[in-house]
Amino acid sequence: MSDSDSDSPMDVDAAAEAALAGLLPEKSKTLYENSYKRFNDWRTKNKIAAVDEKCMLAYFSQEMGSQKPSTSWTHYSMLKSTLNMHMGVDISGFRNLISFLKRKSDGFRPKKSKILTKEQIFKFLKDADDTIYLATKVVLIVGVYGACRREEILKLTLADIEDMADKVTITIPNTKTKIMRQFVITKGNAPEVDMLKLFRQYAQMRPAGLTHSRFFVGYRAGKCTKQVIGINAIAKMPKTIVSRVHRPLFPTIISFSPRRLWSRHFYFEETWRMEVFSSC
Repeated sequence: MSDSDSDSPMDVDAAAEAALAGLLPEKSKTLYENSYKRFNDWRTKNKIAAVDEKCMLAYFSQEMGSQKPSTSWTHYSMLKSTLNMHMGVDISGFRNLISFLKRKSDGFRPKKSKILTKEQIFKFLKDADDTIYLATKVVLIVGVYGACRREEILKLTLADIEDMADKVTITIPNTKTKIMRQFVITKGNAPEVDMLKLFRQYAQMRPAGLTHSRFFVGYRAGKCTKQVIGINAIAKMPKTIVSRVHRPLFPTIISFSPRRLWSRHFYFEETWRMEVFSSC
């Protein structure tokens, strides 16, 4: 018997399902599937069989009518992917639906993130007590220099860091875009604020004998602990910084968002970040 005769026939359906499963973003796959399930539950409840433009208009008008335009567009995007994947329905060609969503967005003004000035940031780095805020300062420095997402800060390890004479090189191996990137931390040119010194000061306090290689560990009363800093602790750091430098903004800050907040929308004016940090 030849090898080809002994081979089992390929399960085309299973292979196709596996391929389709990889089309959705891994991190937000659950959100996509929940959006698809919500739509199907609505169809079942209202005994709607066909998925056409009238169906979609009714769904977004009734089920999503009370949502913000930005939320409706998010669900549209997720349904566009999942309906095409599961049912072969391409709603991107539903012109009346798109016009409806655009009309719903008329006059809508999304809430913009608050911005702190470079002076306020330098004030925090310079004046905040290192025995309390050193870890927060270093997270801030890494986030700015590398435009890092909080997950990237969380997963930073000792192997990702190379300390040289006049700089520290950091490698982010596993990014959202699947492309490795590097950045450097230098002394900077801010008056009375040495970014490199702050980074090294924190790194040198790392306790010996740790069983993990994560860089960011807890920091209390001027000492590092053996416990790692969790993602929720990182998420709360913006409130800590705002409470120190700009009290009026404090009630409006919720938590740390992805790297766009580090790079411009939350803490920094984009032109300042490019001039002060990227050129250092």
